[in-house]
Amino acid sequence: MKKPDYFIALLHKQLSGQLTEEETQELEQWLEEKEEHRQLGEEIRFTWELAGKESLSHPLRVREEEMEQELRRFHQHLKEESRGSRFILPALSGSFWTKASAVLLMVLLSAGAVFLWEDREKTAMAAASFRLREGQMEAVLPDSSVITTNHHSTLSLLEFDTKRAISFSGEAFFEIRSDARRPFYIHLEAGRVKVVGTAFVIRAYPGEPLKVSVLEGQVEVGLADQFYSLEEGEQLKWVQGGVPEVGREQQPNLLAWKTRELMFARTPLSQVLPVLESYYGIRFRVSSSALLNCRFTGSFQDIPLEELLEIISYSLDLRVEELGEKRYKISGKGCKGGGA
Repeated sequence: MKKPDYFIALLHKQLSGQLTEEETQELEQWLEEKEEHRQLGEEIRFTWELAGKESLSHPLRVREEEMEQELRRFHQHLKEESRGSRFILPALSGSFWTKASAVLLMVLLSAGAVFLWEDREKTAMAAASFRLREGQMEAVLPDSSVITTNHHSTLSLLEFDTKRAISFSGEAFFEIRSDARRPFYIHLEAGRVKVVGTAFVIRAYPGEPLKVSVLEGQVEVGLADQFYSLEEGEQLKWVQGGVPEVGREQQPNLLAWKTRELMFARTPLSQVLPVLESYYGIRFRVSSSALLNCRFTGSFQDIPLEELLEIISYSLDLRVEELGEKRYKISGKGCKGGGA
């Protein structure tokens, strides 16, 4: 019985226009055998398209023995349980293998794998190591920069030789290694961020306001033809169609999604609720705007939503009602022991 890596290779050959008629029949039969086969095929095709159309229009022929050799290495190191596994994924030269590696990378990331990416054109290991845990991915890039992404985020390395450049969507904490000769560029749907060496957070989910918050150093955000320089403690917020806002404000829960810690010190409910909405992926409706002035204090580590809502409702004399579809309604007199 042929193993899954054989059919993954066939999918790549199909996308590059190299599939024979016999292989086409084999692949179609395999895809029809199980629902997970079909889903894997759709995911690889979708990721291939996201990687860009240019290489598809001029596919390179790949030697069969090289494909088989690298897939054997891939299969040898891939474990049944991807969480905590470790394997070598070569970044081969040529547009086909560059893209094929990117596709395999995305498939393995979605499975929760841990891997090293080896560049065979260099004598030493070029390293891009990734680890997934509970919806987060930690990526250590070849220059030792570290990027920790939140859930529903995508990260692609565009270039990492003469210059450092990635494309990004979602939310992430960036710790960029300083290199004055090679600035680090982050390409977003809304614009571009340029850094030399610094620590900052980007929140750039489709359909949401763009937020860039600097913890250390300095970054430059380019939106259309305008450039905004942000220093430590500053945040840029931009809603499409509006004017970017740059300001300073304390954000104790900026990295709550990463640290799993929530901290409030006599914080108005008007500020507490947005934090909880972002952290838990929920939405609140308040019966009276006066309740938003109630102040809440507490520090919590990895606390379940239901438990935290119970604490808030008791300490502020509120009633929290679940409306379904991750929506909650807050009502009541409010502010017992937590007045404005």
